[in-house]
Amino acid sequence: MKLDVREQQSVTIVDLDGNLTIGGGDVMLRNLTVQLLQDERKQIVLNMAGVTYMDSAGIGEMVACSKLANERAATVKLLCPTHKVREMLRITRFEELFEIHEDEQAAVASFSTG
Repeated sequence: MKLDVREQQSVTIVDLDGNLTIGGGDVMLRNLTVQLLQDERKQIVLNMAGVTYMDSAGIGEMVACSKLANERAATVKLLCPTHKVREMLRITRFEELFEIHEDEQAAVASFSTG
């Protein structure tokens, strides 16, 4: 798993690339999310377009990161989940926990519109 962080306006975008699985990507995502929250970044978008595979640990970590963000008055939104990722979110009913966008500009703008 490769994680790249960039800023657009006041929104932190994390580009995920590779497998979000147990013992690798899940730990990396958790550590990065904790660091972003410690740095007072409150608006986070996880760009899922490059996620090729996600297991239950990966989805569990996404939910845990969202919960941690909520506890710190921050928000995590998803961008461009692949078909496989979106299907896993739907099956597990976690799709309802995340605001999902297909367009980066719309995801960034959604923070200013509420």
